[in-house]
Amino acid sequence: MSASKAPRWVLASFVVSTLVALAWAAGWTLAVINADYTTHPAENLALNVVVWEASLAVLGLQSLALVGLYTRRHWGRTVATIASGFWAFSVIGIPFAAQLGVKLTF
Repeated sequence: MSASKAPRWVLASFVVSTLVALAWAAGWTLAVINADYTTHPAENLALNVVVWEASLAVLGLQSLALVGLYTRRHWGRTVATIASGFWAFSVIGIPFAAQLGVKLTF
């Protein structure tokens, strides 16, 4: 038995946010590759890799939620709720934590 169909606006918002997650992951991939590691190489690489891994995790979770919602699986709504919480942590928490880390080192 499948779950009830998700409203179109939910599916549309998850399509848009999945594309945003893809762009974010691609951007951080380029940031890790093209970053200047001449000053503070360990800190710069560690920070870039952590944020890059978080962006890949958001992309994977968001894609899984979209598939679950689109195929009307019961677990789709649960994964979508978790993905929303992860967005709140990663989009708001990581940049502010990174900024706080930069301020503490100088």
